[in-house]
Amino acid sequence: MNELAIEHGSEKQASLLLERTWASTSLPIDPLQIASQLAIKVELESLEDGVLAAAVQSINGAAMIYINQDFSALYQRYGCALEIGALTYYWDSVPLDQRHDFTHVGRIFDFQVDPVQDLSNFDPFVDYELHRFAQALLMPRQQLEPMIDQKEAELNRTFSVPIFEAGQRIVEVVGSSSLFDEESNRRFE
Repeated sequence: MNELAIEHGSEKQASLLLERTWASTSLPIDPLQIASQLAIKVELESLEDGVLAAAVQSINGAAMIYINQDFSALYQRYGCALEIGALTYYWDSVPLDQRHDFTHVGRIFDFQVDPVQDLSNFDPFVDYELHRFAQALLMPRQQLEPMIDQKEAELNRTFSVPIFEAGQRIVEVVGSSSLFDEESNRRFE
């Protein structure tokens, strides 16, 4: 794959995708419904250890997401959102003359995986941005900001996002410096 074609636009791209595909203002956002609206077929499969989900995109336009049935429902939702990012956010950034069939293998912490071991052959920065995309898709800033003073566990329930990913999104929206004051630390009790 060519060098990174994505710039730090993951939140913007997630927001644009929600505008196109999620008419409801209710939470939690359902990535399966979004995939359906995008004509992306989704199947639950038993995937190899450590693989959360995988996306396959062919040059002819057919797209498929495989979600690991061995993960919890929260992680299955997150894996679907992650692979929607691979099939929309990443795919849309590749110039037409450089597109080819590809597979993205989504792991829980893609950006920490040794690139030699990563079957997707994606740049670790691309995977990091795809995680940011998934977090922004499932926890949109407009709905998160008014609720930011709630405890992290309550936000986790409201948005149906795994706790680690919810924490990363909160840090991104709030900014890391405010997480260290006494008032904000009550969120993590």
